[in-house]
Amino acid sequence: MLQAASCRFNSQDYFMNIIKRKFKTLMRILRENAQDFKMQLAIKKHRKSSFTKLAILYPQRVGNVQSSWIYHSENWTKVKSRWKDRQQLKDGRSVTIIDNYEAPGDDVEMDNAGNLNVNVSATGDDKWVYYYLKPEEHIWRNFEWKFYVKRISNFRELQFGFRYRDFYNRYRFRQEKGKIFFDKVLNGQFQNDICSKEFIMELNREYEFKIICFDYYFALLIDGSVYLEIYDFEKSFKEGSIAIILWENNGKIPIQATIRDQQLHELSK
Repeated sequence: MLQAASCRFNSQDYFMNIIKRKFKTLMRILRENAQDFKMQLAIKKHRKSSFTKLAILYPQRVGNVQSSWIYHSENWTKVKSRWKDRQQLKDGRSVTIIDNYEAPGDDVEMDNAGNLNVNVSATGDDKWVYYYLKPEEHIWRNFEWKFYVKRISNFRELQFGFRYRDFYNRYRFRQEKGKIFFDKVLNGQFQNDICSKEFIMELNREYEFKIICFDYYFALLIDGSVYLEIYDFEKSFKEGSIAIILWENNGKIPIQATIRDQQLHELSK
């Protein structure tokens, strides 16, 4: 003879579980609000109005400015195995990499003043234009980096790295898909969209970008207006150089842009 299974509703356990869930939610909201308040205090302390520009860090008007930049394309040997390398770094293992030297073709031009003109065709599934200043020779901490940038095509990603150590370690401001982002790449792990704001770059319009880097306060100004501000409480990168990266991977849109009149000034308070 079959007997129907029975269960007894325990109202006390039910309501205790509801209270626990609500308590956890409340504590999470309180922690997030406390972190946000802490962030706002740190940002307020480091507003750009309190900075003084000192010596020019770049360009040094000695020798060939163009030769200071290292160029790489999608054929960069150092990052050909980047997905595997990033996993190794995540697992705490060392990565053995061989770097290679590349000279840009006629579709990527940089003059002796450091002005960049890019017109790379859409052939292939992965196209890069990657420029950086050697971190061993450009060790910068507190600075203002100003330049003028124009998108001529809607390629996927335009980014500007600072306190740049290498491909696997840098801060960056990135414009992509109608937004501007602040990201961090730490030991190969991409911490994207730490903060972001809507920003659609009109084609063939030139914008003034200004990146403020002081202690662990970072700000991006576009045409004189503050778009993003962040304070890195993890203090990941104390100093480093700068990098310019343009990328498209759909095989349809060419990479076309100009960047001119780059200037870096040392900052103090």
